[in-house]
Formats: sequence, C-alpha cells, structure tokens
Amino acid sequence: MLQAEQQEASTVAIDGREFPLINISDVPTPPLKIARGGAVYTYTKSYPLKGYGAIFPQDAEAFINEGRQILLARRGDRLYVYLTGGTGATKEDAEAEA
Repeated sequence: MLQAEQQEASTVAIDGREFPLINISDVPTPPLKIARGGAVYTYTKSYPLKGYGAIFPQDAEAFINEGRQILLARRGDRLYVYLTGGTGATKEDAEAEA
C-alpha cells in the first residue's frame, strides 16, 4: 500500500466535477491500494491519458452514485482510478493495464 499522505495533490476538472489527482510516476509499479487523508483507496481501473474524457465521466457518475470517493493517479501515459470501499481489481488486472 502506498502511503500518499505527504504527496501533494492537485485537482483535475472533468465534465464539471473536480477530482483529486496525485502523481505516482516515481513508484516502480502502480500500487493496488493508496492511503490518503484517512481513507484507503483501491485500484479499480485505468484509462489512457488521451481519450479518458469520453469514458470516465459516465464511470465517475456511477462510482459517485454508489457512494464511493474517487482518487486519480497519473503514471506515465495512464490515469489510474482508485476508489474507497469495495474490493477493487485484482493484482493481475493492475499488471495487465500497466
């Protein structure tokens, strides 16, 4: 689990909503879980940086309707989505999208 308490977060506006965004480019592999602000976020999926805006807003709406909080993490040319609650993806899913 990545402890991201000290890592500075920016925000990114997508489809009229703001989401916290951290940079995880300095970690060797994308973590399955990130601890930040007293919450534990679990990896759920990733999108290519080019084109995520077409799909992510619908997914984000569904996550929010489920009562989950969203943390975005940028690494290389991918945008990783981490959510509170639920079990998230498996390690194999994370490695397949890396």
